[in-house]
Amino acid sequence: MANFIGKRNYQDRLFAFINDSELAVIDTKFEPYFELHKIEDIFDLFDVVQSAPDDAITGKLVWKMQRDLPIELKKAVIAVYNKYFVD
Repeated sequence: MANFIGKRNYQDRLFAFINDSELAVIDTKFEPYFELHKIEDIFDLFDVVQSAPDDAITGKLVWKMQRDLPIELKKAVIAVYNKYFVD
């Protein structure tokens, strides 16, 4: 699978990432935290921005929240991100 992902461009990787079912599971798991802090959904926490054309990784995960997020939440999001953007 790594060879297939390695040949995909930023848009393909981003589409696969945002449609990964694991993000929905994470969103459900942390729903009480999101409600407490008035966060609509998991996509309010981060952006994935396109890297420069010569970068090995096609997208960068950028956290949007100013507050500290639970480590378990960050690790879960990073694990899904790594499936699509880190070869």
